[in-house]
Amino acid sequence: MPIITIEGPEISREQKVELVKGVCELLTRVYKLPEDTINTIIKENNPDNLGHGAKLISDLRAGK
Repeated sequence: MPIITIEGPEISREQKVELVKGVCELLTRVYKLPEDTINTIIKENNPDNLGHGAKLISDLRAGK
């Protein structure tokens, strides 16, 4: 039973549905497992909670 964790920016529910479907299709093809054995965890990261170098991602996006 594979568990796939994806960390990234916040996305809409529709994008999550598309993401989970695509991941599931890929894993069922590669692992040759049924869909109901694939688990996907989406961890959304707010730009205020991420840093790149000495700056927050939110500040970098704002040009600070």
